[in-house]
Amino acid sequence: MAKRKVAKRISSEEVQGEGSYVILRRLTVRETRERIRLDGAREAAREKAERIRLENAKEKPSKKIEKLTDAEQSLVDEGVDEQYDSSVRYFADHILEWNWADEDENPLPLPKDDPAVVDGLTNEEANFLGQSLAGGSEDERKN
Repeated sequence: MAKRKVAKRISSEEVQGEGSYVILRRLTVRETRERIRLDGAREAAREKAERIRLENAKEKPSKKIEKLTDAEQSLVDEGVDEQYDSSVRYFADHILEWNWADEDENPLPLPKDDPAVVDGLTNEEANFLGQSLAGGSEDERKN
């Protein structure tokens, strides 16, 4: 009987150098759906807030001024730090193993053990992880 592959080992030589790798737990459809739903809700709330702001800036706004719901306002108010922390938790939950090192060749702890390690990653390393988590192939990551 076939065994489900829940993890994948990916060469990370393009961002970490020769012999480097990361082992990621594969995303489930539910996790992907939840992430897409949250990102979509954030974007929709911001667009609605911008429409309301523009309507209120008119000299004679229409009589009925639309308002954001509490949930929409919460998404609009969510700052970069909260979004970043959400992404770090997302990475940390899926990185099972890696042999990554800093520029002084000191081994990096796993994000699940030390979430602050993500702060020291380069943008290229973070993008590599995000694209790898999303299931992107090596060719897709290079483009």
